[in-house]
Amino acid sequence: MADYFIYVQALSLFLSMIRLFKFFQFQPRLNLVSTTLARSLIDVAHFLVTFAVMLAIFSGVGALWFGARVEGFQSFYNAFITMFSWSLGAFVTTELFAKHVMLGPVFFVIFVITNYIVMLNLFLGIVLDSYDIETSLMKQLAEQESVYTQLRSIAYRSLYAVGAKLHALVTG
Repeated sequence: MADYFIYVQALSLFLSMIRLFKFFQFQPRLNLVSTTLARSLIDVAHFLVTFAVMLAIFSGVGALWFGARVEGFQSFYNAFITMFSWSLGAFVTTELFAKHVMLGPVFFVIFVITNYIVMLNLFLGIVLDSYDIETSLMKQLAEQESVYTQLRSIAYRSLYAVGAKLHALVTG
């Protein structure tokens, strides 16, 4: 029961952190991040479907080729976890290379080329295209103040108001 409470707390914290993006709207340069992510959301969702299919294909091939001899490929599920780990950069290939001297490295190189050269650049292209659109829209609106200049002007106005009240008190 205590585990569920921890899971609910973690979910609540995650949702609260996501809501922080709402507060970026007060400053256009900070809002650029959240609007870029929002604009690219549909394209990223389609990319994730393509990425999952690519992982499934490599997992199936890996399970068929290496499943009998390599622990990370014994089932489709294990192969999928292995492929996902490779996608995140956890390259544990010693058993694969030792038991499949020729086919193991070829499979690994093809996966790395497909995943890191093609898929990663495709993902970056999607996000950077949305970023380019958002920056051009921001430039069309006008030159916006940075957070520093906004805070500086707030501080000057506050100090001026305090100074004016002190002056009125002294002279008044």
